[in-house]
Amino acid sequence: MSKKIYLSPSSQVNNIYATGNTNEMVECNKIAEAAKTALERCGFEVKKAPQGQSVAKNISESNAWNPDLHIPIHTNAFNGSTLGGTLVMLYSMEDKNKRAGEAILNAVAPISPGPDYSLRANPSFAELNGTKAIAVYLEVEFHDNVEGAN
Repeated sequence: MSKKIYLSPSSQVNNIYATGNTNEMVECNKIAEAAKTALERCGFEVKKAPQGQSVAKNISESNAWNPDLHIPIHTNAFNGSTLGGTLVMLYSMEDKNKRAGEAILNAVAPISPGPDYSLRANPSFAELNGTKAIAVYLEVEFHDNVEGAN
């Protein structure tokens, strides 16, 4: 089990939600704060990137802290009418990555509306290929439709 977890919420202010007069950065920071509280309650040591900090700085800070798990937290967008669900991306489908990704997908998927996605490998993302820790890139829900944004 991971002991140290780094949470890296989105810093994307231009990704506007379909409702609520808010954006991806604000909402993902709320999600990260709630996750931090829950994880600490369960005995994990958690570090959350400050709101608005760049991805490059998050990667650098995470690597310096040397966590067991690095979790970028985002919301998705497509065409304003797709009700997505949870998407989890990994650097590779190597067993240790897959186990971490499945645990997060299984925890988040039941609370997101719409059909969820299977795990996907995507080694092109900086927070998946630039971190020393196992990284699980979480797209919680689609923010460009009202139901997902709510």
